[in-house]
Amino acid sequence: ISTFIVGHNRYGSKEGLHTRLRICLQREPENAWDQNALKVLYADQGYNDILGYIPRELAQCLSPLIDKFRLNFEGHITSIPENSRGVIPIQIVSKDLAFCDQAVSLNTQEFKCLWKNLMHAVKLGKRTIYQRNLILLIQQVLRSNSHLFTVSEISFLEAFVSLPEDSQKLFSRLYTRKGPWFRISKLSYAEISDCYQAVKGLLESGYVCTSHLTNELEMEQVLNTLTLSELREALGPHKKKCCRSSRKQDMIELIMSSFKDGLSCELKRFIIATSGSCIKVSPLAETLIWRTERLFFLNGEQDLSSFLLIDLGIVKYPNYRCIDSRPIFSKRSDLISFEEAIEVAQIAVECVEQNKSALFLRCLKTCTSRMITVSEEGKSSCFCPETAFSMQFSASWVYSKVVLLGVSFLESDKRYRESSF
Repeated sequence: ISTFIVGHNRYGSKEGLHTRLRICLQREPENAWDQNALKVLYADQGYNDILGYIPRELAQCLSPLIDKFRLNFEGHITSIPENSRGVIPIQIVSKDLAFCDQAVSLNTQEFKCLWKNLMHAVKLGKRTIYQRNLILLIQQVLRSNSHLFTVSEISFLEAFVSLPEDSQKLFSRLYTRKGPWFRISKLSYAEISDCYQAVKGLLESGYVCTSHLTNELEMEQVLNTLTLSELREALGPHKKKCCRSSRKQDMIELIMSSFKDGLSCELKRFIIATSGSCIKVSPLAETLIWRTERLFFLNGEQDLSSFLLIDLGIVKYPNYRCIDSRPIFSKRSDLISFEEAIEVAQIAVECVEQNKSALFLRCLKTCTSRMITVSEEGKSSCFCPETAFSMQFSASWVYSKVVLLGVSFLESDKRYRESSF
């Protein structure tokens, strides 16, 4: 089993550690923080120091095997991390192979179950935090809200778990980055052995797509991936118009102006040659993952980064039990209507912030008519007290908030007659 030692910085120095150094595991049931704790000790005589502990998730599966079946585990350090605060990779094996074979041959159900749990924990331990959280998000949402997705959408989301490990890890990283475009040649993560193969798996599955520079917006976005020196080179004869202290956005705007002047072919060739192949999260993947986030968190503020805050211990929640008594959205059309309402509401808020009165009034008119239509359609529905919470996830509720915003907007503009519609 390949794993690592955690908490080493608290118990010892990395001085004197070397690969092939023999280690052993010992139970520590009196540990106040974790009754399944497994400490890592030197296996050689003359060493009594604690090197650290086995990760909690793995210790939870190893401890019952040690307690109930008296298994012993030994191993060695496989490498020494360059970062002094990094975890120490190790490999451990059970010395009791004869007993393991005997337990399996005797069909010891308990042993088989515990061993299966151990193998599952080992597999999960190889996943990164980002990868594990994204898989958890997808599986949980499909488990409780599969009726809100089409058959093809379910197949697409379920296919993510079947992708190569490196492809899963890369997508989990890209989805949480700013983007939208990423230069393949610049992709590099310690946990991904081959980024090019990872990209290939994502392209084949439709989770990412490549750039073709077919429009101005895409060209401008790809230009954002270039460095300042590369942008200066792209300016060519326009370099004099842009001093060395110019901001990146200023240079991009100057380049785009040359694009509009008919230099698109030459500029396109330069961008392709300089940036190389670029990829971004595909529209389908972005839409479906965004939808799973919305269904999981039930708001537009939280996303996958919320998991990371918990994993790092920055945010802590007490233990609780979540009971799904009924789905928030009973059918797909309710979800689509809610998403459309959210989109209109976002445009309306932006209009108010940017003082675009004409556009805001059009949004207000749309929301008013849709709110009346949705309300009329919902009159025949029976609502019980338990549905009060779910009402805020209806299209009519969102439209009503925009209408209230519209009333305030019109009153502030002293248009009282229009505000009393």
